[in-house]
Amino acid sequence: MSGIKREREQDDSGQDEHAPPQESFKRARVVNDESRVVKSLCIQLSKIGENPDAYANDSIYSAVPFASDIGSDTFRDAILRFAKVFVLEQPHKLFHFSGVVLLANSKNEKVGFFLIEYIHQQIQELLNENNKDSSNVGKFTKIKAYLRFLASLLPMISTDSVYNIFSQFLKLSLTVKDSNLSQLLYFIVTSSIPFIVASNQGSEEYKEIANKLIEEASAYSDETIAPNDLLLVFQSLNSSSSDLPYEPKLLVNLILPAVKTLQSGDWENLPFIDTYSKVLPEIEKSEAPIAKHSIPQFNIAEYSEYPMVGSVEQLWKHPRTLFEAHPESSTKNNNKYQTKPPVESYLALLLRDQVQDLVVSMEYNRFVVSAQLLLFSKFYKEKLFCKSLSSPQKLSILCDLLNDPDSATSLNSEGDSNVALLIDEVQQNIKDGYVSTWKIEDVITESVLDLMLHLPKLDFPPAVYYGTLLVECCNKDLKQISRTPGNQTSAITKSVGALIEYLYKQNKFLDYSLRLLYLDWITIQFSNFEFEWRWEDWANDEERLRASKFHPNAILIRNLIGKEVRMASVATIRKTLPEEFHRYLDLSIYSKDRMAQDTKGIFGELSSLFTKDVETYENGSIKVKDEDIELTDSFLFINEEHPFMNDCIDVYDNLHQSDVSVEQFSQIIADLKTKLQQHSAFSINSDKYIIMLLIQATCVTGGRSLSIFNRALGVSKDKIRAVFDTLIDDKSLLNSWIIDSVLILWNHEPRIGYLLIEKLCHEKFITASSIVDSVFSYESSLPMISQFYTIELVNRLFESHGEEKEFLFSIFKNFITSMNSLIKSLGITDVISAPAEDEELGEVNELKWGYVQLCSLLKSLLRDHFASFSPLRDQLEEELTIEHEPTKKFILSILGDA
Repeated sequence: MSGIKREREQDDSGQDEHAPPQESFKRARVVNDESRVVKSLCIQLSKIGENPDAYANDSIYSAVPFASDIGSDTFRDAILRFAKVFVLEQPHKLFHFSGVVLLANSKNEKVGFFLIEYIHQQIQELLNENNKDSSNVGKFTKIKAYLRFLASLLPMISTDSVYNIFSQFLKLSLTVKDSNLSQLLYFIVTSSIPFIVASNQGSEEYKEIANKLIEEASAYSDETIAPNDLLLVFQSLNSSSSDLPYEPKLLVNLILPAVKTLQSGDWENLPFIDTYSKVLPEIEKSEAPIAKHSIPQFNIAEYSEYPMVGSVEQLWKHPRTLFEAHPESSTKNNNKYQTKPPVESYLALLLRDQVQDLVVSMEYNRFVVSAQLLLFSKFYKEKLFCKSLSSPQKLSILCDLLNDPDSATSLNSEGDSNVALLIDEVQQNIKDGYVSTWKIEDVITESVLDLMLHLPKLDFPPAVYYGTLLVECCNKDLKQISRTPGNQTSAITKSVGALIEYLYKQNKFLDYSLRLLYLDWITIQFSNFEFEWRWEDWANDEERLRASKFHPNAILIRNLIGKEVRMASVATIRKTLPEEFHRYLDLSIYSKDRMAQDTKGIFGELSSLFTKDVETYENGSIKVKDEDIELTDSFLFINEEHPFMNDCIDVYDNLHQSDVSVEQFSQIIADLKTKLQQHSAFSINSDKYIIMLLIQATCVTGGRSLSIFNRALGVSKDKIRAVFDTLIDDKSLLNSWIIDSVLILWNHEPRIGYLLIEKLCHEKFITASSIVDSVFSYESSLPMISQFYTIELVNRLFESHGEEKEFLFSIFKNFITSMNSLIKSLGITDVISAPAEDEELGEVNELKWGYVQLCSLLKSLLRDHFASFSPLRDQLEEELTIEHEPTKKFILSILGDA
């Protein structure tokens, strides 16, 4: 549109001819008053309760448009859709939202009529649908949210209606008894009973309904339910669970006693804020009596089997146990206190349930979820938790004073002025009603870790979501703290740090597959805070485990620092580490002696030309320099000292030239082989030399990235195959040489080497079973248990080779061979247990740790890849060539239970 035409149109429309021209596509969008009202109301409601002092006024302000505009189809459709999302995504605000609804209903009974009808419709649709979406929370988890919402609206609903639908779902849980669905439904209904009483905390009628439902729930009993030992977060290192950090507890067995404890106290200890009493004065201003709506029962189909596919309902695929952290602490006067409610209490179960529902229901938006988590305590009774940033010393003093109010003097027998100030502060806090040692941040972090470390691993979301969520919580908390003068630390960051420390101390018990998740999580956490950590806390372990290759904590530290180096650089990570940890900057998989041996295996008597004096630590680790290693420096075929350098450069250049045919290239290789054979004095194995030259040449060309390596391999693979067909017939030896050629070149960063090896496997140059043989090499300290990236590699190989018998048998046989080797070295016929923590780490105990790690990893792999191994169970038992009876019995039990 020309400027002249545009001005003419503006003149014709009556606008000022001197006004700035406006493009037609920039016209303002017309928003009617009704849309503005509903948008404004939804924004208000989404933040309801976040300012506790303003809740009563905010409720009145929100209820007015809710009541006055509910008759409009447009308004009603929008507000009902909002209500649905709000109830599902923000379970902690349920009573605050229901307070607004109750107030709006008192002004216009159509509010309750339309909303209850809509919620009933949503539940019925969920009961009718066949949910197969694992990214969804699950239909019964949604029904749980709706049931609790209806319970919170009880003051405007017929009491018989609420009782009937609760009873209906409770009976359904008993009908499908002895199933995972039964346990899930039973927990949903039983855990929701207190919501009925909480909807009007002074109502005896509501207490009677709750008591009646509890009586019905008491009929549920299943003594056959027991934790699945294969799915415990912490795995025993001996034949019993006595060494575990805690006794595993089944969630389904905890909920009824927890609710009954509330009942026994006449429901006085409900954790919910009494929002109904805050809106009741305004409700009572209504001239008409409050309308009571009824809810019809639901049409529920028979459930013989229900797939637990939702992100929450996956937790119930097997009898669900609870992850516990933040153990109790001791005080100066030998009292005990916890920083979270007892795990068996209703409050603990409710908070865990609501945190986890929130975490997985908001479309995995860590920014929104983290903001809500930091507000979480505002939606429960005031002073239920201790003051933010309460130090362990302050909580210890609080615990002692609560146990003995007259103990202030003994708590500061040294007359320390700082301690005296703390005591005074705590005594004032007690007067103000702060008598809790519980920290909301510890409840949150434990609940998130419960999801991250759940077994079997959840199909959705990926575990990395939970790690990034905790990072975002820390970042948001730190930003809030920075606005408060005098505060330097974040409560949530301290809690995360305590969890990291707790899992480090219990690392030896942690299921092997979960150790990888733990490592990923702390790496994400450290990398977002400039890789800073309290390494000095682990310094004693470093000194004690300096020579160990198989102790779980030595393995963890080695892999953690290795992962940090890959995320940053040697120079960056070196600055964050105490000097005693610098040895872990060496990521090499082959020792100095092994590299010298391999060099001689390739170049024969010429290997002395390439020998370099490498500085090492006492344990043999190479003293790594900060500068990046140039890959061409490790490509010794083109070293200036090498007499066949020019021939190798010719091979290198022609290998990646697309205009050089396979026949031409084969002739170049034939000429090189002839020359090598003519110099027999050098004792060079020409086949091995050529194989390693071609593979390393491809690796050097594609050394900058995997995509470049793929392109290089795409150009050279036909030439390489043609040459390999003329060399050795022993495919096993060929596989071994190919793998060694990559790892020798990439010894400074073997993880990348194995990624390239994996690509070579996909291109059929080597077999998956040959990779398995490599990662079980005892000469390189059994990388399969000492280097986590090899476990990740094997897990990836299952995706493409999980149905190949050769691959599966290779894994099993390598485990058996390695176990037999360690058992023989130990010479023990009885059960081999992990050494006690205070035992010296000599040769025998090191071998014991190697054996224990193999057992733990085998158990994990057989469980995680059950679908692959299960059809071969009988054949695997035949391959079980172990004379050590306890080990044989252990493996047979895994094959039977996996």
